[in-house]
Amino acid sequence: MLDGKKLIAAREARGVSKIALARRMGVSPSTVTKAEDDDYPGMSLKMYEKFADAVQVPLCALAKIPSYKMAIHRRVIPPPPEEMVTIPFNFPARKI
Repeated sequence: MLDGKKLIAAREARGVSKIALARRMGVSPSTVTKAEDDDYPGMSLKMYEKFADAVQVPLCALAKIPSYKMAIHRRVIPPPPEEMVTIPFNFPARKI
């Protein structure tokens, strides 16, 4: 999912207006506004990639989810094996 605040920060860091971003992407300015307001629930991965390309940042930089999960989703890195056992970090200390 796209983080609107991160999109705004990336756009403003590049000195690009909403209208200019919309023109770069070939979409309407209202699409950019909806994405920045987190009001675009059905956005496709292709649209996420368009936003990332338009503001010249990696896709994971605009994501709400951690970048390692985005990398797994895009198959950049393989998911962990099913039989892998995870240990929680908040386990109680044992007395020795």
